[in-house]
Amino acid sequence: MNKGETLGIVGESGCGKSTVGRTIIRLYEPTDGKIIFSGRDISHLSESELRKDVRKNIQMIFRIRSRLLTLGKH
Repeated sequence: MNKGETLGIVGESGCGKSTVGRTIIRLYEPTDGKIIFSGRDISHLSESELRKDVRKNIQMIFRIRSRLLTLGKH
């Protein structure tokens, strides 16, 4: 990805979208592979390095499904 581009992860409920996002920002520890951000492998950075150098530049947005309830007679 290039600077200024946005990545969207879509899929069915329960397919792992949130897990992928949380792993990318290292709220979950990756079990294999690398996470490259701005040309740097962030897979094994300390918590303080993540806060200082990485997380301030990544944003996650969670869409919460809402329902409209109609009350009264149908």
